[in-house]
Amino acid sequence: MKKVLFAIAALCMLMTLPAQAQIRFGLKGGANISGLEGSTANEVIGDLKNEINNATNYHIGALVQIGMGKFFTLQPELQFTTKGATLQKEPIVDVNIPGFEVPTVPNDITLSTSYLELPINLQAGIRLGKLARVYLQAGPYASLLLAEETSGKGLGELFEGVGNELSESPREFANKLDYGIGVGAGVEVLFLQLAVKYDYSFAEFKETAGNIGNIDIKNPFAGMQNRNLNISAAFLF
Repeated sequence: MKKVLFAIAALCMLMTLPAQAQIRFGLKGGANISGLEGSTANEVIGDLKNEINNATNYHIGALVQIGMGKFFTLQPELQFTTKGATLQKEPIVDVNIPGFEVPTVPNDITLSTSYLELPINLQAGIRLGKLARVYLQAGPYASLLLAEETSGKGLGELFEGVGNELSESPREFANKLDYGIGVGAGVEVLFLQLAVKYDYSFAEFKETAGNIGNIDIKNPFAGMQNRNLNISAAFLF
């Protein structure tokens, strides 16, 4: 249902364009301060203390700026963006049992993701003379997962079982489609646009990260959602 409403909102935005809209193009890039939020892997590993540490990533892409009168501007974008975070946990005390290998909890698990992302931002702003404009912006976004990577001490032992057969199996922690809404603000001076925006995802990470036969591989990031603060600069022409 959320996906249907998301698509309808985006379509309605595009249908409101005036026939004589002023159009500019641009290239943009900047930094992402990304993290995760929501229920964590407590259900998988019991009542262990855990916390999420944000990661610094980046985005780069292109935009179309469509003037819609004196105050409003529609700005669809297409960008390559990277996100991720580190899930930290208190380690379990090692137990030495002769003849047995007891897996231990890793100190940290880092997830890095790459997306092709389409934000559609509606900007409401005012002009400061003829050369500058300040604005607030909000709008939906959709992201297609291109790649993901995980790392962390003991990751294979704890979350995929003991032994090479399970640790070599493919893992998929994030969903192929991420979607949500972003809000922010910005300023334009001549051909330069500076903006900051916070993206709030509605898509939860999947419960399992794959399976081996009938055995599900538990996902340590299950139930979590992307959160991202992006700081960008764009050159308009």
